[in-house]
Amino acid sequence: MALGDIVSRVTGVYDRLIAAVVLIGLIGSLAYLAWHVGTVQMAQESFIAQIDRITPTHPEAKPVDLTPFEAALTDVREPAQVAAAEWEQAMWVPGMRVECIDCRRPIPFAAVACPFCKAAQPVDRDKDPNRDLDGDGIKDVWEGQYGLNPRDPSDAETDRDGDGFSNIEEFLADPQTSPIDKNDSPSIVMKLCVQSLVADPFHLRFKSVMKLPPGPDGAPNRKFAINTSANSRTYFKKLGEDVEGFVLHDFELKSKSVERSGMVMDVDISVLTLKRGDKLIRLTLGKQVEYNEYTCTLLFRVDNSVYTIKLGDKFDLQGKSYSLIGIDSRGQRVVIKRLLDAVDLHVRKCAESDDTGRAPEPSSFPLDQGENP
Repeated sequence: MALGDIVSRVTGVYDRLIAAVVLIGLIGSLAYLAWHVGTVQMAQESFIAQIDRITPTHPEAKPVDLTPFEAALTDVREPAQVAAAEWEQAMWVPGMRVECIDCRRPIPFAAVACPFCKAAQPVDRDKDPNRDLDGDGIKDVWEGQYGLNPRDPSDAETDRDGDGFSNIEEFLADPQTSPIDKNDSPSIVMKLCVQSLVADPFHLRFKSVMKLPPGPDGAPNRKFAINTSANSRTYFKKLGEDVEGFVLHDFELKSKSVERSGMVMDVDISVLTLKRGDKLIRLTLGKQVEYNEYTCTLLFRVDNSVYTIKLGDKFDLQGKSYSLIGIDSRGQRVVIKRLLDAVDLHVRKCAESDDTGRAPEPSSFPLDQGENP
C-alpha cells in the first residue's frame, strides 16, 4: 500500500484516534484515584487504632461541683429576712468581727481559735499578762492591780508606800511585795551592800605556860602568857578567862623531837585554843597565827546608815536583828543571818548592787569563818 493511501486513511480517522487516547487516559486516572483512596483509608484506620491503644496518664477530670457556689450565690442574692414576729422575742445587735489570720474569714473578735480552720488567733493585747506598754519593766497587770499607771514609765522609780523601796524593786522582789503596804517590803539585801572589808591582822600570840599548884580536885592548874603585837602587852590568863574578847577555851600539851647540832631534843608545840562565839583559833606556842580578822562596813541605802561590824557581831536593822556569819574577802561579799527565822542573806559589794538594783542570787562561796589552819 502506498504511503499516500495510509496518510489519507489516518486523516480520515484522526478524531477517533484522539478520542480513544483521551478515553484511555481517563480510565488510567480513575484507576489511580481508586487505588489512592484505598491507601488513605487504610492509613486512617491504622492511625485511629493506634490512638485507641494509647492509655491516658491521668484519669479523666471530674466536673467541678458548683452546688456550694450556687448556694452561696443564692444567699447573696436573696439574704435571709427577719420576720416581724421574731423582733418581739429578741433583740439583734451587730457583733464585732475580725479576719482570721489563716483562712481570712470573718470570725468573732474574742475567738481564741478560728471556728472554720481552727487556727489559733493572736491574744488580745488588753489581756496579755506580759504586756508592758510604757516599757518601765513592770507588767501592766501588776500596775493595774496596785493603781499604778501602765502608760507612765516614771512611776517605776517612785516609792508609793514610803518603805524605802521603789515600785520596780517591789515588783522584782522574790516573792513580790505590795507597793502600797509599808509593812510588806522586799528583803533588805536589795538595799544593803558591802562598802568595805578591812583586814585586821590577828595580834595575839601564845608565849608561855606556867604551872600552878593543883586545885582542890587535883586537876592541873596553869596560867598562860599571851602577848599582843600591837602594844607589847602581856596577859596572864587561865582557861575560861577572857583576852580582848576571846575566851581561853582549851589547852593541848604537845611536843616533838627535833635534831639540832647533832643532838635530839624535845620541842614544846603545845596548842592553846581561843574561842569567840562559834569561832575557834588555835595558837601554837611561840608561833604567830596566820589569821586575819575583818572589819566589815555595810551601807543601807534606804537612809544611808552605816554599820561597822566584825565576824560574829550582831546588829539591828529596820526592827530586825542580824548577825555577820561569813566573809568572802576575795569576792568582797558577806553573809548575814536573820536571827528571827535563821535565814541566810548574801550581800555583795556596793558597786554591783548599785548597778543592778536587785538582790544578789544566793550562792555558795568560800567564807573566812575565823578558824586558822
